[in-house]
Amino acid sequence: MTSPNPLAFVTQMRQQGGPGAYAMAEQVTYQCREALQALQRYTDPAYASLRASQRARNVGREGHAESLQAMSAQKIEARCRPFADDLESDQPKSDDSSAKAYQEAMQLLLDPSKDLATSLKALAEQGQLQSAAVVLRSRYRFRDDELNTPENRDLLARAMTLAAFNASTDQQNQSEDLRLMTSCLYSSVCDGSYASEVLERWPEGSPQRAKAQAVAEQFQRAFETGDYAAFVRKR
Repeated sequence: MTSPNPLAFVTQMRQQGGPGAYAMAEQVTYQCREALQALQRYTDPAYASLRASQRARNVGREGHAESLQAMSAQKIEARCRPFADDLESDQPKSDDSSAKAYQEAMQLLLDPSKDLATSLKALAEQGQLQSAAVVLRSRYRFRDDELNTPENRDLLARAMTLAAFNASTDQQNQSEDLRLMTSCLYSSVCDGSYASEVLERWPEGSPQRAKAQAVAEQFQRAFETGDYAAFVRKR
């Protein structure tokens, strides 16, 4: 997510193959295409009033969102524009068994009738458990039944999103993460903290924000250690 040349990175991962390689290629491809959509909206005059209201709401948080958005837009254009014409970057090599296993696991996650643990285990074996976050956000299960309540649904989804980012970003080069730049263009929250955008609905220091951050840390540990059982409820 931080490579200065994402298409070259994706091409390398596809050619390399093996556990986790295609998964990373697919995720960077998806993120670049989403970033290009954010860029298109950012440059669309129809959204100018929305951007202005977002910036006004965030005054005091970073104070110069407009210049940061312009910088993010330039970087996205330079790094991701090649994906607009590339049609193969998200296609695995025919002989990459790990890629096929990853695709199958992600597909099975979408089917509520299938065993969740089997899919999560397959992802964990490739070091890609956090890839399941996009599905787990809506089809959520966690072994801590105290968290599995309707009133915690939004909190858990946001914590899941934050944990997946933290588990997969380059902590030493986080400011160059495409997801942060995309978020900056969409939300005008450009302070360099993914948590600022994901947990925006709760003020700093509030009990709900503290709880969401604590839960995100639990999820992150599970993602990083491949503890897929953490997301399977006890029977």
